Amino acid sequence: MAYLEVRNVRKRFGDVVALNGVTVSVEQGEFFTLLGPSGCGKTTLLRIIAGFEEPDEGEVSLEGQDISGLPPHRRDMGMVFQSYSLFPNMTAEENVEFGLRIRRRPPQERARRVAELFELIGLAHARKRYPYQLSGGEQQRVALARALAVEPRVLLLDEPLSALDAKIRVQLREEIRAIQTRLRITTVYVTHDQEEALAISDRVAVFSRGRVEQVGTPSEIYQRPANAFVAEFVGTMNRLEAVVRDDSGGVDYRGLRLKVYEARGFRPGTRVLLLIRPEAIQLQPGGTGLTGRVVSRVFTGATTRVRVQLDLGGQLVVDVPSAPAKGLVPGLEVAATFGPDDVAVLALPEEPSVGQATQRSPSGPGGAR
Repeated sequence: MAYLEVRNVRKRFGDVVALNGVTVSVEQGEFFTLLGPSGCGKTTLLRIIAGFEEPDEGEVSLEGQDISGLPPHRRDMGMVFQSYSLFPNMTAEENVEFGLRIRRRPPQERARRVAELFELIGLAHARKRYPYQLSGGEQQRVALARALAVEPRVLLLDEPLSALDAKIRVQLREEIRAIQTRLRITTVYVTHDQEEALAISDRVAVFSRGRVEQVGTPSEIYQRPANAFVAEFVGTMNRLEAVVRDDSGGVDYRGLRLKVYEARGFRPGTRVLLLIRPEAIQLQPGGTGLTGRVVSRVFTGATTRVRVQLDLGGQLVVDVPSAPAKGLVPGLEVAATFGPDDVAVLALPEEPSVGQATQRSPSGPGGAR
């Protein structure tokens, strides 16, 4: 039995189905992320776990005990909100101490715990400041310390970094992960940011329209998406419609024979989608095979994103190291290659986008070859 379990949870708000039979499990000490677009139900699920919302059906259990009927203050969970929610009339120190004072912990224990937490978040120098005297990142660190002060069994974070600028977000997400790893506290984290989820999570649950589409490690989610939604939502994915020709992995893309290991699980004649990450593709001037012409390139720093119009129809988006990309000028004839194990294969949906790349984020952690 998992440490924290959500079983068949359903929730409606009027005519809107927020959660439709959601089941997830979180192991003790795990950093588990709920990832999805706005309105997919991830925050509703977090609030149900915390006790701020009641499910219409289903249950939540912690360490084998059904806690569905318990109020929030009896669930032994710490919550960090997007909006910080610090008491403006209290100093940072008093905010962190608040939960301990409510629980009537002895003064010496409160002082020791508060001192430990301010050292942990690196703000020992700012203990006497009020929230308005702190930056957004510092306020969120104080909110994190306040949630941790009572030593909860589960830490819940609802998009805690969304109000911060990009550089601070990256720094603070790494700090949150480091603190979680040090304390080994079971953590459930909500975000719509794919890069953020992949960077800090042990496992990720991808949500869409109140359902869980896939649960897996960041590598599994990125490299082997369970369906087209996950493939499109997480990172950028090239999609090519093909037909399986034999049980050894041979597929046919508009008359061109390709080798794809994952296609060996499909019957010959099956129409499939080949899913290829931009960084898994190599481009060579001239050559034969999957050929086309460069139509554009965009410099993004360490890599350059190149768009290729294929001679067989459709386009490819390819991420190339910026130094060699200088020669890939618009109009250049190129050949695209990729390894047979760099391609994920899905059964073709009813209305595929043939040969198109769907972009969600500028980069991802997948392994280029």
